[in-house]
Amino acid sequence: MLGEQDLLDELLGEAQARHLLGPGDPAAHRQHAEAFGRVLQERGRLPARIVDLGSGAGLPGLPLAALSPESELVLVDRRTARTDWLRRAVGRLGWTDRVRVLAGEADELGRGVWREWADVVVARAFGAPAVTAELARAFVRDGGVAVVSEPPGAREEGRWPERGLRALGWGPVEHVGSEPAFVVLTASGPCPAAVPRRANHIQRRPAF
Repeated sequence: MLGEQDLLDELLGEAQARHLLGPGDPAAHRQHAEAFGRVLQERGRLPARIVDLGSGAGLPGLPLAALSPESELVLVDRRTARTDWLRRAVGRLGWTDRVRVLAGEADELGRGVWREWADVVVARAFGAPAVTAELARAFVRDGGVAVVSEPPGAREEGRWPERGLRALGWGPVEHVGSEPAFVVLTASGPCPAAVPRRANHIQRRPAF
């Protein structure tokens, strides 16, 4: 019988075969996802509720579920081919009691029952900073955080401007690590009523 880590790697290999995950060693993809957990653990956070925004093949959500067995997770993706596979993966891992998969647009879900539900939002290769910041903010409670994976060499000045982030209800931005690198945003107060705007509005007129 496969251990949990081996089963995760097998599932990620299956996701690659289905073109739901890019090339590379599945174990390396899992380890990158586990680095999200280290960022949280270094801050003393064992979140009760996590949203994985644009979960795709379940990264970083599935490895985080393994690292934090007491947490509830919501894996969000707009593509039903991905969410159908994710539901099967969650079932094989035996996590259907605490890991939920949602197919839908993040802006719509963030205006519904999932608004300010999460202690933590995680995002890996989801979108441009302004898009990620606005859509993630809707899911995070006051004082919660978003942990966003940064692409290599992306730490240029102004990429995450504090003035633009404040308008979305975020406090100061924190940069963590280098390989992999993360941005950590902390929600300051309740989510502004106008956030998030419709996805097409965010794309046409990003907040920063």
